[in-house]
Formats: sequence, structure tokens, C-alpha cells
Amino acid sequence: MLYTRTSCLLADLGGGHADGTWESRLRRYLKPDLLLLDDFGMKELTLRQAEDIYELIEGCSRGSSLVVASNRSPQDLYPLFPNPVLAEGVLEHLINKAHHVILAGKSYCPQVVNLRVTFTSFFARIIVFSTDKYITLSQKGRPILR
Repeated sequence: MLYTRTSCLLADLGGGHADGTWESRLRRYLKPDLLLLDDFGMKELTLRQAEDIYELIEGCSRGSSLVVASNRSPQDLYPLFPNPVLAEGVLEHLINKAHHVILAGKSYCPQVVNLRVTFTSFFARIIVFSTDKYITLSQKGRPILR
């Protein structure tokens, strides 16, 4: 299993475009049986980033499993892609070929008083795209998806 934030993955793959190591960097993310991609859809993607996400999801669909965690619903992800064809290609996998788990409850984030920001609720959407792997997601030791 490999965990990474989407922004870190995109920065790493962007560096691969710059120094000619993109393919080997992409393979590093495709190698584990399970890739956990956190904070997906936090901001708009550039064309190159959207292409990288497309290649990553296509690669995962051929032999590994992918868990995508996002605070947005899948329908809210479309405007983040600069190209509607890439958006459709990526989101077709994440919407139609995945299990969706919605978690709701109190936030684990602390209250930040001096910034007048208070986190009082926690909402996350976890999208599980699995080929033929068996995945168990658990919360406090209890399975929530098998």
C-alpha cells in the first residue's frame, strides 16, 4: 500500500516531466496493490496534471486498486478539469466503476480560534476503485466496506 496526497503526487509527476523520469515515477505509484490518494479535487488541475491523473487511473484499472479520498462529490469534480474529455475519462472510472463510501461525523481537526475558523463536522467521500482485489476499509477497527 502507498499513501500520498494528490498535490504531492502531481508535484512528483511534474518533476518527472521536467527531468525525463515521468514513466518511472508513474510506475512507482502503480506498483503497490493499493494506492490511497488523499485530498483529491482540492483545486483546479492544469492540463498536464489532468493528463497525469488520467494515466494514473488508467494504469490502476489494469491491475492495482485505488482509493480516492475527497471532500467533493464526484459531480463537483468536473469543473476542476481543463478538458471535458479528460474529465469524462477520469470520472467515468471514479463514478461508474467504483464503490462510494460517504463518511459523516465530527471533525478530527482542532478548532482554530484566532483565525475564526471552526471545524465542527467531518465529511469525506471515499471512492474505491478495485480491479479484482479484496479491500476492507475500517474505521476504529470495524469494517465499513468489504
